[in-house]
Amino acid sequence: MKYPAHLLPCVLAAALALAHTSCTTLLQADFDADTVGALPDTKLPGDPAGDSIYSTVTGTLRVVVDLELGSRSLRFGNEGGEVKYLGFVPVAASPRADLIFAHWKGVAGTAHAPLDLWLADIRLSRIGGIRLDRGMVRVRTGVDRFETLGTYQRGVLHTVLFTLDRKAGTFSVHFYQGATTLSRTGLPIETVTGGAITPMLVLSYGPGGDPAARYVCDDIVISQRNPPRSLRKKPLRP
Repeated sequence: MKYPAHLLPCVLAAALALAHTSCTTLLQADFDADTVGALPDTKLPGDPAGDSIYSTVTGTLRVVVDLELGSRSLRFGNEGGEVKYLGFVPVAASPRADLIFAHWKGVAGTAHAPLDLWLADIRLSRIGGIRLDRGMVRVRTGVDRFETLGTYQRGVLHTVLFTLDRKAGTFSVHFYQGATTLSRTGLPIETVTGGAITPMLVLSYGPGGDPAARYVCDDIVISQRNPPRSLRKKPLRP
């Protein structure tokens, strides 16, 4: 189709906007601008504006410098008897996105408390996730049902990649630590059945477990863009 010359700038702008939307980063958090020892800024910088951090805890939520991660990171702890939540919430996602990816770097502490890492929609309906439990990586296969994928090392850097395939209605996870890769692909999405999805990443400790349990995370990304191959092969060390 030919367009009049005076419309070409508008057409090109629309095409570029569509291309950007198809591969956009929905949320990114690296805590480099935060103050060590303080709570993180709940309003995340970057484009689009409006991304945020939500947490039900304050006492053990702190920006720290972790030796394994090599930069300012966010520590999430298990103190207190109630369920603890930490969520990374994008302001929006494209309703056209068939594939949505969430990935981050993390270090689990040596004290034990089961930690759930899961992808949810904005209404906190679970899409899928894993549990780190006594050195085991367990993928959630249904309500209170888990399948053990393998083991992880406490105190050692790992990288997690979640993939949501909205068109196929499936969820996949890859857990990378050193030379080890633990994967489970093609799991049915738990509760999200259709329509636009604004996905959020949630970390949660249930009641009980060692109150000294900690998890440190960094470089959190939720995106409609495939992550780099280096992330799929091994954790990205500083």
